[in-house]
Amino acid sequence: MRIYKADILKHDLPGRQFRLEASTQPGIPLTAAQAKEAEAIDLLKTKAMLHAQKKCKHLYMGTVSFSEAVDLPRKRIQFWTTAIHRRKGCKVSVNLWKRQKKKAKVDVPTHDMTDEDLEAQLRLARRDYRTAKKEHEQHRDTFLDSVDKKVWDWL
Repeated sequence: MRIYKADILKHDLPGRQFRLEASTQPGIPLTAAQAKEAEAIDLLKTKAMLHAQKKCKHLYMGTVSFSEAVDLPRKRIQFWTTAIHRRKGCKVSVNLWKRQKKKAKVDVPTHDMTDEDLEAQLRLARRDYRTAKKEHEQHRDTFLDSVDKKVWDWL
């Protein structure tokens, strides 16, 4: 979103769109200049979206559609994998640890868990991910329906 927003603001697309809408009248077709401006705005928005998609972090999820129901188990898998790596002695940044724990919504203290407990939590997270993945299209539809109208208008 940050890259997309920067590209949009760099070309002043909200201002240009506002001025274009202010210069038009309902029921009257667009002039050639207005149509050309509308096409230019659309082209720049498309380029900004493609640029943001290219620069953003990619989640290699196969053909699983993104939704909150699928994302939370995936984040839990990442956290428990990081916890196991940390327990084995690998260096894990404290900020990374805090960030992943917060995103995964894990509230249990991990310092007194055994290695078997960590592995069991990882297996549980993987099982939750597999069950969520089976209905990923339905979860995606529900997720898209829950997106605020203001966000859709902004995109």
